[in-house]
Amino acid sequence: EELINRLGLDKNSLILLYIGDFSNPIKGFKVLIEVIKKLKGENIYLLVLGKIKDKGYEMLIKKLGIKNINFLGFQKDVSFFLRGADIFIFPTLYDAFGLTVLEAMASGTLPVVSNRKFCGAAEIIKNGENGIIIKNPNDAEEIKSIIENLLKNRKILSIMGKKARETALNYTFEKMGENYERVYREIIKLKNEKRSS
Repeated sequence: EELINRLGLDKNSLILLYIGDFSNPIKGFKVLIEVIKKLKGENIYLLVLGKIKDKGYEMLIKKLGIKNINFLGFQKDVSFFLRGADIFIFPTLYDAFGLTVLEAMASGTLPVVSNRKFCGAAEIIKNGENGIIIKNPNDAEEIKSIIENLLKNRKILSIMGKKARETALNYTFEKMGENYERVYREIIKLKNEKRSS
């Protein structure tokens, strides 16, 4: 509600959030312009966070007459936007492991991301349980269909968002540190066993 009020959006809006270097073509932002254009008339807004290096996309959006994409530039309090968004959308064509995906999940925001071939963070997402996997991040129709299905059943957003948060809690710095330590100890143990045999 706070985010909707701050941006002056409709109370029933579905808020999509994209974070990253949208000027880099491999990060998949261009397809989202097409998706939002196809969803015209729906009460859907795409918020874009990140440094604006050139105004190319903004000019294109203006030229296409798309009014529901908001460029918010660099934001210090990213967690505010993550908590306020309904969907974190990331149709990247390459990302080893987007920390923003994990941050979105930790905020209880439903992640919609490219499959493992394109996005490493997809490894921790069970499609339809704690997030949605995009099979082809270049396919605007597929992404549009995913958003439309979520729009029809908003309860799913909350249910999957909670499961996404539960998943993210397994990847805290403390837990990851414990896992690394366990792996290192196992390696040392195996090395010592080899030496003694």
